[in-house]
Amino acid sequence: MTVQGQPGRVGDPIRSLRLLLCATPIHGHVRPLVEIGRGLATRGHRVTVLTGRKFQVPVADAGLTWWPIPAEIDYDDADLDAWLPGRSGRRGIDAARHDVIGLFVRPVKAQHRALTTALSQGGFDAVVAEA
Repeated sequence: MTVQGQPGRVGDPIRSLRLLLCATPIHGHVRPLVEIGRGLATRGHRVTVLTGRKFQVPVADAGLTWWPIPAEIDYDDADLDAWLPGRSGRRGIDAARHDVIGLFVRPVKAQHRALTTALSQGGFDAVVAEA
């Protein structure tokens, strides 16, 4: 195995890495990354998850560190109508477009700001993000 460009041999220990996992605050996006993080943590890596406050407890329960996304993009996926006004009256492609823009496009600037802040303060070796 190779870590940071150093050739390794089978059986060589891998040094502990500081990893940042990033997920939009939606259950189906966060929970798989938390499980990946749990597996990485059991292998000795230090894992931080950048996501919404709703997932702070599940992240901590997995033995990971939680890092909050900005409040202005921290919505509750159980109440998307509150985050996306006018959602209930839309159908078909119009509904999908409205949701994709509101859930994934509109938050990008604040997500980028949160990521750059975490990178400047966290000393991470790698970032894992899902889409």
